[in-house]
Amino acid sequence: SFGFTQLLGGLSFSVGLVMVVLGKADLFTGNCLLFARCLEGYRHLKATLYNWLLVYLGNLGGSLLLVFLYAHSGLFKMGGGIIVERIAAIAQAKVNLTFQEALVRGILCNWLVCLAVLFCIMAENNLNRILAIPGPIATFVALGYEHSVANMYLLPIGMMAQKYLQEAPSITWGKIFFANLLPVTLGNIVGGSFFVGFLYFLLFDKEK
Repeated sequence: SFGFTQLLGGLSFSVGLVMVVLGKADLFTGNCLLFARCLEGYRHLKATLYNWLLVYLGNLGGSLLLVFLYAHSGLFKMGGGIIVERIAAIAQAKVNLTFQEALVRGILCNWLVCLAVLFCIMAENNLNRILAIPGPIATFVALGYEHSVANMYLLPIGMMAQKYLQEAPSITWGKIFFANLLPVTLGNIVGGSFFVGFLYFLLFDKEK
């Protein structure tokens, strides 16, 4: 069923965040929590914005490298073409969202992602960190929310899938960046920085 497929995809996506957390890597969406450190006075806003830019570009570069490798791996042939058709359909649906839809889905997505990251920060050991991740992550994937870093991979690979299927190129770089990544990125910043970072800052500041 569609719901089960979405849930399975969410659990698979959780592996990525587990690798980020345990490997102490940087993920743009998770780093939106750094805004809370600015509010606490431990970090300058300029340094945070620079971090976001640097990590965003790094995530984009890594995503495009994976797109290149996947497109030349022959994996598009798997499943008799069903997989490549599914990839193209998912990407097409994402670039067809309105600005408002993409923005709000981006907010909702990073609200959950940053909650997962916050749970990991609060966890006392790696096992608890691993257990804290699947719930929020599987939820955002199952509900169809938008994650900017995931889309850095999904949209270009969808464009490559359309070329493989010899379909009319309805997914372009312009649509990738302006119809999806721009509003989703802004939404991710709001969701992570305000709905998690700012609100938890108020909560803990009040407790102090």
